[in-house]
Amino acid sequence: MTYRISKVFLAALLVALLLSEGARAKNNQQEEAAALLARAAEEANIRSAKNPPFRLRARVRFLGLAKGAVEGTYVLLWVSPHQWREQIVFPGYAQIRIGGENKFWQRRNVDFQPFHVYQLQQLLDISSRLKLQAEEKANRVRTRKRKGAVFRCFKAGEKGKDEREFCFDQDNNTLSRIRYSSFTYEYTDHKNWHVHLFPHSLRAFEGGNLIIEATIEELTADPLSDASFFQPPQGAQEWHWCQNPVPSKLLKSRVPRYPATAIQSRTQGVVSIYALIRTDGKLENLVIVRSGDPQLNGSSLEAVRGWRYRPKMCGGIPVRDEVVIDVRFRLSVF
Repeated sequence: MTYRISKVFLAALLVALLLSEGARAKNNQQEEAAALLARAAEEANIRSAKNPPFRLRARVRFLGLAKGAVEGTYVLLWVSPHQWREQIVFPGYAQIRIGGENKFWQRRNVDFQPFHVYQLQQLLDISSRLKLQAEEKANRVRTRKRKGAVFRCFKAGEKGKDEREFCFDQDNNTLSRIRYSSFTYEYTDHKNWHVHLFPHSLRAFEGGNLIIEATIEELTADPLSDASFFQPPQGAQEWHWCQNPVPSKLLKSRVPRYPATAIQSRTQGVVSIYALIRTDGKLENLVIVRSGDPQLNGSSLEAVRGWRYRPKMCGGIPVRDEVVIDVRFRLSVF
């Protein structure tokens, strides 16, 4: 008996095989990306219930401020996820947080979070930066070379919108860099502590310009026997807190009106607005924390007041969240 296989069937079979191989390769890439994220998150997660109490102290430099560079300190005393103390101090600003069970108490000398302080906490919260949300998918992992070192890098998120890039040192899989929008967070000088490799040099850039430099000067085990360190300070506000929250997400935005005077003067720039996201997703307590030009401030506030978010979630419960929103004004070139 003779069997004849048509050219159409062979072509269809070849296409099916190629598609299957492509899907398999894509799955392998996503598995590699997930493994890189998981390993780096574990290395950076010194705030684990499995770890002994510790004291972390960092010297911080804020650059690009109107009054020039400013130095301050960041101190974290950690006993457990339910007992910790975090303090940020620099000239003109002081913030303290005391952690409890599923909450923390916060007191600071202003009723908003300055732009550089917000970016410092983004820089330091490494484990949270390494988590992908359900709607985020990792792209192909690529090898890159930079200053003689080799890195494994990939992007995650919707292309051109909220997309993040992650890079890891190929030799030890430690986190090297995260890029998000116009910001880049770099992590170097990893040192052993307990069962972790934790970076001791952390830097934040905006548009290629260094804006924050944090150097870990102390990371040591500490019995922290003085219970008074963990008493909520007088006048502190209570906030809900958890170690693995689902972050807030922008659902509805409005494009700001470009002021006529700014168009005439060809003014462009970024206005950064501090906002508190309520549990219903609405914004309150809007404060301009950085402005490229005063002409753009009013339009920025007017637009952002109408933005709506999916609130931050802790254990399925909506909780308040603090954000800094960048509103960008760019004139088209014809």
